[in-house]
Amino acid sequence: ETLTVDRVAIQLLDASGTLVTKIARDKRGGDTGPRAVPQSIARKAVEEKVALIADDAGQDQRFGGQSILMQQVRSAICSPLMGGENRVLGVLYVDNVSAAHKFSEEDLDFVIAFAGIAAVAIDNAQQRARAEQETLKRTNMARYFTPQLAERIANSAEAEKLGGDKREITVLFSDIRGFTALSETMPPAEMATWLSEYFTEMVECVFRN
Repeated sequence: ETLTVDRVAIQLLDASGTLVTKIARDKRGGDTGPRAVPQSIARKAVEEKVALIADDAGQDQRFGGQSILMQQVRSAICSPLMGGENRVLGVLYVDNVSAAHKFSEEDLDFVIAFAGIAAVAIDNAQQRARAEQETLKRTNMARYFTPQLAERIANSAEAEKLGGDKREITVLFSDIRGFTALSETMPPAEMATWLSEYFTEMVECVFRN
C-alpha cells in the first residue's frame, strides 16, 4: 500500500549460508514462489551489508545474473536484515516489473527502516528458538548423565561429534537380591514405585561419586 511494488519477499540465511525464501507475495497477495528474488541482487546486499536500489536492474552493471532478465525486473530495492553483532539474517526485497526508475531515495529509506523493524523481530524469534532448543537439550542430557557431565556436553561443540571419544570410565552393576521372586508377589504399580525409589537412591550415589 505504501510502495508501488509488484512483488515482495523475505529470504533468510540458513546454517550453510544459503538464502532461503520464507515468504514471497505479489501485489494481489498470491505466492510468487521461491525464485522471486534475483540472487545476484540479494547476494550483493548480503555481502556488502548495505541496501541497494536498482533503477533499471537489467542494465545495472553491478548485477550480472540472468535471473533479472528472465524475471523482467525493472526497478528493485533489496535491504539486508541486520541482527545483533552486525550479523546478516537475510534480505527484504521489493521490485517492480513494469517500469524503470520507479523507486526514489525516500522509498529506499522506508524499506531500510522497515527492514530494521523486521530484523529485530526475526532476530528475537531466532534467539528464543535457540534458547528453547538449548534448554531441551540440557534437560534431555540431564536424564542420562551426571549434572557436571551434562553441562560439559552442552557447552562443548566437540562433545557430540560422530564417533565420540575413547576414554576410561566406571560402570556400576547392581542386582536386587531375590528380585524375581519378589516381583511375582507385587502389583505392577507397587513394583514401579519401589523401583523408582531404588533407582533414585542409586543414581544419587553414582552422581555423588
